Amino acid sequence: MPKRTTYIRRRVMVLLALSGFVWVGASIAPALAPPPRLVAPPVYASWYEPTFSTVAPPTTDNVLALLLTRFVCPDAVALGYSLGWAVEDLDELDYVIWRESRCLPDVHYTKDPHGGSHGLTQINGFWCKPSRYYPLGYLQAQQVVSSCDDLYNPLMNLLSALEIFNYSVVHNDGNGWKPWAMPKDFCDSVHKWCDPPAIVGG
Repeated sequence: MPKRTTYIRRRVMVLLALSGFVWVGASIAPALAPPPRLVAPPVYASWYEPTFSTVAPPTTDNVLALLLTRFVCPDAVALGYSLGWAVEDLDELDYVIWRESRCLPDVHYTKDPHGGSHGLTQINGFWCKPSRYYPLGYLQAQQVVSSCDDLYNPLMNLLSALEIFNYSVVHNDGNGWKPWAMPKDFCDSVHKWCDPPAIVGG
């Protein structure tokens, strides 16, 4: 009988010790885990679900009524507008997003050079890979992304596309769409139904 009691005591002590290790491990693990990746704020978590039809501008001078019903990728375009894309460029932006990714943020076209093209606007790896002039990558130097993987985030992709667009305006005779092989006369030669959005108020 004493042997049986000793055996049970040992089993209980081992179980208690194991429970202690598990509890300590669970307490320490979060502190040792790598920091979470940056993702879009929760407000954009369901950006691809149609939830609105107009976007209000960040201005006190006018109220801009931008109808999104004519766009193929309305929510992506609305997100782009909220990030700083100009109203006059939204038709082209919508066309590029649809042509390049069909409005899907996780598209990776591997046949393009420099590791392929990424995300909504299919930004080529050239813009986020180390180069002679930008050892960390051009977009990293502009502090837009930390790696090419960030381009699958719709918010970061559209911010990066805007950065590339502005770069191209300066370096390609005002044609910000040249990186996407788009003509300067897009609204005349491609999208003949382009028209300015309605501005109300004032």
